[in-house]
Amino acid sequence: MRVLNSILNIIFPKKCVCCERDGDILCRGCFLSIKKVCRRISLPHLDFVCAIYRYENSGVLQKVIKSMKYRFLRDIPRLFEYDILDFLEKNFDKSSFVLVPVPLHPKREKWRGFNQSFELIKNLDWQIVPAIKRTRNTKPQAELARYERLENLNGAFTVHPSALPKLLNKKIILVDDVCTTGTTLSECARVLKGAGVKEVYAVVLGHGG
Repeated sequence: MRVLNSILNIIFPKKCVCCERDGDILCRGCFLSIKKVCRRISLPHLDFVCAIYRYENSGVLQKVIKSMKYRFLRDIPRLFEYDILDFLEKNFDKSSFVLVPVPLHPKREKWRGFNQSFELIKNLDWQIVPAIKRTRNTKPQAELARYERLENLNGAFTVHPSALPKLLNKKIILVDDVCTTGTTLSECARVLKGAGVKEVYAVVLGHGG
């Protein structure tokens, strides 16, 4: 699927994933329609969570994120790098924080070809530590009812022992694409604090869906 998608991108010109206008993977008009809100969310085990953009069902951001994840469009995360960096620099002391991408299970990452959470931050000049390992290949949270999501992730994450020295005396910022119920972020924060991390924050593109 990923190989076919790459071939099609070469043969046919890129089109906006939202309005299908030729030229760019996301046209300027659609990109500018994604509104920044910096919405703060309260979740268990996290000191705070911030969603940078407004996220609506069937909205532009939702379409963009789904295209990234299920059409394997690895270039999309680069569109959001500037706003992520701007938010981080305005709200956190770079010397005190480490960015930790929310992990995929290795099988899902192999299927997709990349971890979108890592792609969002890989080019930023911040310390990035893939400190968390996903030990179970769980069902996608979006396919589950709210009450099923916590059970689905129970015991699904652990902290890499080799990462612990890099987290010493650091505060953590988890990074993910979307926060729906927040179960994934809460579970990641729980295992980090269980490993001795004192403060865990999170930054996501959107909240909802």
